[in-house]
Amino acid sequence: MEFSPHFAYEKQPGTDSYPIHVAAKVPSSIPLPFEHNLSMGTALEMITLLDVDALISRTNKGRLPLHMAIASGKGWKDLERMIDIIPATLSIRDPSTGLILFRWLPVGALLFPTIELFVPGWLGTAIIAQKRILGFCSHSAKIMN
Repeated sequence: MEFSPHFAYEKQPGTDSYPIHVAAKVPSSIPLPFEHNLSMGTALEMITLLDVDALISRTNKGRLPLHMAIASGKGWKDLERMIDIIPATLSIRDPSTGLILFRWLPVGALLFPTIELFVPGWLGTAIIAQKRILGFCSHSAKIMN
């Protein structure tokens, strides 16, 4: 991506996916000591910054990059930029699972303020994201009043 950023905008041949879908569904890895990080971040982060519109691109099955990233077990670090840029994607149902994660998570987050510390994987990540969005919404409401 660093050397050929134009590839971020092209659909992968023979698939219904853009590079952001591929980067979202590949599990995160821990770099080995001999690997040199040439980029400013992960491939997912780079593609997100290069092509913001890709965040709302869907596969033929209707899945967004955010759905694929959550399903692959990506952590908050990988999802944060995607959510910050287009928070509305949080409310779009994942057609593969039928879930809208952020409709029921606020209740858990309000009842158990530190719940994300005890919930592993994608659910803990979802709770952190929801709390961040709720904070943004309440901050915006204060500004508007």
